[in-house]
Amino acid sequence: MMTTITLKNYSKMKKLLSKSEIDLKRTELKEHLRRLYRERGNKQPRTIDIQNDSGGPDYATYIKYFGSWQNALKESGTDKDN
Repeated sequence: MMTTITLKNYSKMKKLLSKSEIDLKRTELKEHLRRLYRERGNKQPRTIDIQNDSGGPDYATYIKYFGSWQNALKESGTDKDN
């Protein structure tokens, strides 16, 4: 049986895929912050840590996916020093 994909269904699938891609990227970014947090001895990552982490995502990427640096820290659980 062949399934026909309508433009409406395609648009819905594309939105779902985009949302899952965004969720995956946000998860990766949070993990990156958690790694930096651990490397700093359980201290809040700073923007300079992002700049010095070659090969890692840049500051602008965090702003794009979280809206602000503070939101990224809060959502990753790295906003407080232990």
